[in-house]
Amino acid sequence: MESIETERLILRPFRESDNGDLFEFLYQLRDDEFESCPGITRENGREHLQYRLNSGEFMLKETGKVIGNISCRSRDFEAKEVGYIINADYQKKGCAAEALSAVIRHAFDAGIHRVYAERYFVIQTFFKMREG
Repeated sequence: MESIETERLILRPFRESDNGDLFEFLYQLRDDEFESCPGITRENGREHLQYRLNSGEFMLKETGKVIGNISCRSRDFEAKEVGYIINADYQKKGCAAEALSAVIRHAFDAGIHRVYAERYFVIQTFFKMREG
């Protein structure tokens, strides 16, 4: 992944020095249904970093803190699939949308014809309603 800058973010490949920030947001997913990191600890966090070296991260320009993981993987017919994980403390602030827009724009500028993304919805209100 090439480095890409946006108004608030720098998107770049992971570095060994990112392990602490990576652990912080992956630990939030330790029990997640779709992007689980079961058993993640500070000690084995390096294994998760190695797994993600082929994707990139996005960090805040202002602080240098890594707040998310973003990927743009090859699919069939000159297409790409994008995905991301973002630290829960930075959700709903437009950072993921800003990162995705930059990656998608970069893919189209590079000649990619299609970009796919999948989203998993878990409607918590529905489940709470069924419990009651």
